[in-house]
Amino acid sequence: MCRCLVWLAEELLRAGADPRVAMETAGNDPRVSSKPSGGPDRRVAEGSSHAGGHTPLHLAALARSRPLLRLLLRFGADPGGKDGRGRTVADVLQGQLRDAQAREDRQDVSMRGMLGCSGHGL
Repeated sequence: MCRCLVWLAEELLRAGADPRVAMETAGNDPRVSSKPSGGPDRRVAEGSSHAGGHTPLHLAALARSRPLLRLLLRFGADPGGKDGRGRTVADVLQGQLRDAQAREDRQDVSMRGMLGCSGHGL
């Protein structure tokens, strides 16, 4: 992830942005504040999640950005918060680890096939 994005996130957090609050499409959520005048029809809801059901911490995990994860946690992001599918950040990271292992296994099988190996002795 670009260092400038981490810098931007830090500047926003220092200016008072709350890492536990995410943008959400307008709806009938009683926790939602009124939309800004003249702004897009998006509202901020405490404890809600970003489009796709992700909190900022989930997005940092999906981007595999350790600096952004650390930054958000330092500024109070909730590691126990859940996305739209009920997953915590730890669940997302474990899923990425499983996906990476599956890709590695597929590459190994593909390489064996190219070499004409049955997998014995490799």
